[in-house]
Amino acid sequence: MRTYQFGEFEFDPDQLVLKQHGQIVSLNEKACLLLALLLENRDKILSKDTILDKVWTNRVVTEQVIFQNISLLRSIFGETAIKTFPKKGYQWQSPIIDNCHQPTEVTGQDKNKDIAQVPKPFGGLSRPTVYGLGIAILLIVSVLWYRLYTLSPPAALQPEQIFVLAPAAQEFRVQSLQAGLSAQALFDSPHRTYAQAANAEELLVATKNFPVKSGMVVSFIVQGPQRSWQDFILVKTAKEAQHKLSAAILALRDGNYFSLSHPQQALAVLQMHQNDLGAEQARLYMALEEYDKAAALVERQLLAPDNNLEKALYLWLKAQIAMENKQFPVARASIEAALTIQEAVEVAPLKAQMLMTLSWSLLVDNDLRQGMQVLNQAVASARAAQEPLLELNAHRIQAFMASKAGLTELAHTQMGLATQLISLNQLADEHLVLLLSTQAWMAGPGEAANGFYQQILSRPFTPQYQKDFNIAAKQLRQSYIQQQRWDEALALIAPWQRDSFQSLTRASVLLAQQKRAEGLKEALQSFQIAQLAQSKTDALDSALLLLQHAQSGDTMVDAEGLKSYLTAHATRRWRDQNSRALDAAIRLSSSELQPN
Repeated sequence: MRTYQFGEFEFDPDQLVLKQHGQIVSLNEKACLLLALLLENRDKILSKDTILDKVWTNRVVTEQVIFQNISLLRSIFGETAIKTFPKKGYQWQSPIIDNCHQPTEVTGQDKNKDIAQVPKPFGGLSRPTVYGLGIAILLIVSVLWYRLYTLSPPAALQPEQIFVLAPAAQEFRVQSLQAGLSAQALFDSPHRTYAQAANAEELLVATKNFPVKSGMVVSFIVQGPQRSWQDFILVKTAKEAQHKLSAAILALRDGNYFSLSHPQQALAVLQMHQNDLGAEQARLYMALEEYDKAAALVERQLLAPDNNLEKALYLWLKAQIAMENKQFPVARASIEAALTIQEAVEVAPLKAQMLMTLSWSLLVDNDLRQGMQVLNQAVASARAAQEPLLELNAHRIQAFMASKAGLTELAHTQMGLATQLISLNQLADEHLVLLLSTQAWMAGPGEAANGFYQQILSRPFTPQYQKDFNIAAKQLRQSYIQQQRWDEALALIAPWQRDSFQSLTRASVLLAQQKRAEGLKEALQSFQIAQLAQSKTDALDSALLLLQHAQSGDTMVDAEGLKSYLTAHATRRWRDQNSRALDAAIRLSSSELQPN
């Protein structure tokens, strides 16, 4: 058996297994094949054509795949491990030890010579006795392992693993998924993977482990029929992770948390449990657009975090809440603090996500150059973590930033890289929605953007991108009504939309058609449904629509009550987006209500 040793690494080119300090390092097949090729030909400069021919045999791919995998290997072994020779190719540079293990042949004479000097094993016990003891020990160990396995979830010792929790069951089982599905698939496409792999009311749980100095960081996701839960935890051992996660997941499952579609219902379940799920509660408040409550909860958790990872995660969440609430200085200070603390654990996928949050803060500050540099770091971290969806996100944000800076060619290049990642890594087509949304942003208001929004709505709906679908429907509704394309506006109504959103579409069309009585009745219904369902944006939009059509002596519209509601409940983001329409509606309603 042949192995290569370099630094703290050992690589078996036959089994395509890489180890670091004796622990297996997760590496995709193509990266392993490329590493084997570089090591076996370390005295040569390998051209791109040679690499494509040897690693991607009979595959039609671009040279970009070489760059991506070279970058991945450099992120693991260091930038100087592989040297680029411009217009020539690549060559391995780090010193290696080539171990070729071959069995030593022992002659009969040597055997007889040494046999008397070899001590008998196990204090002179006969071989049958030794074999019997060995079998007995194996049986005992097997029984103990079986008991441990069936009484509790298996410890996630592998770099990636996926489990299933059946309804009413108290133990997890390792899931055997059909071809093309994996733990990473659950992280990337939770709803799609659940629909393909789970039975009714089951939970799918995926984990990814990242060794750190103080133990390990476990990234996990739990997906149920309606709801998911995703986060990171810092533990000393896999067993500790097992007990922490299983206790929390079972408690939430027994409260039907993963079967509840509305954030308010889910929030009520979390508040009933003693588990430390403050981050998840804050995210639910964000979903309800209760940003002040979310921020207050995070501040309370930051008073006494359990460890540096938890502190970094809460600071990151604080930054996200502040960004949504347009408190940009708070957002930037929080994410910069989170990144500084995160360096103590240095988990690549977490770092990539935090860097992308920082890039949005830099965009707000119009610091596009630094933003692009930060996103380059995010791309490198995503590649190191073998997270192509994170890398896709970084490239699409780079494309948007480049377009804002007027760098059209760079914007198209970055969008091309993002698109290519979907096919190269066989990501689900649903992620094209992200790219279409970005292209709509880049196009700006108008028919070009509408074309991208139409493409989004023509695709199968996925809850993962509910926000993008809602934005597309809302933008097209506004555009079609302005153009008096009534039937097309009404055709936007879809089953996946909130009841209040559907009602608001009908009200907007009716009022635009001058069918005032019917339109006001529908708008009032939308307002009431949205309030009951705590759909804040729909309630605010409905209130504004009603206020825009208030008239003197109107018994259907309480203009003063609507003004009070908008003043008390409008978020900073909604007020910023609707400031002109709101000011105009207030002036109009005030003049309408003035006595003659």
